[in-house]
Amino acid sequence: MSNRILVAYASRAGSTQEVAEAVAKALREQGQEVDVRAVREVRSLEPYAAVVVGSAARIMRIYADAVSFVKQHRAALQNMPTAFFVSCMTMKEDNEKNRETVSGYLKPLTALVSPAAVGLFAGKMDASKVGGLMGAMMKKAKVEDCRDWEAIRVWAAGLPAVFFSNQPSSP
Repeated sequence: MSNRILVAYASRAGSTQEVAEAVAKALREQGQEVDVRAVREVRSLEPYAAVVVGSAARIMRIYADAVSFVKQHRAALQNMPTAFFVSCMTMKEDNEKNRETVSGYLKPLTALVSPAAVGLFAGKMDASKVGGLMGAMMKKAKVEDCRDWEAIRVWAAGLPAVFFSNQPSSP
């Protein structure tokens, strides 16, 4: 079986999709075959040896479609290396308290599947891409991009070793 990796993401405004693409790029630079898909587009995990699931967090929780994805594919995810990441403005300041808070956002996922790795990343806030009441309340807020692309790249580049360290090497 190949070591193809799926990077599945839940994003509304596109910021977390960009993080997922950066994760995929770093994995490809490590020689991995990678597909990137929105969680709602994924029907089967059959072609994959490992999965990375990422979600934005807003109002102190990750998106429901990320939770639904993990629930739907729970049996498969419990039997393959899985990593989770969250992208949110709480991580704008990377400190112990915020890491604990944001780790808590992942509890709906970690209660279902024990991840091999977890990434906690700062996000991007662009009120023009936020709809509904939240967008209306924030419409005068400035665009703020706090993503640390190097931290994302380093985390993602380490995933193949975490995912596949127990597999025998090819001759």
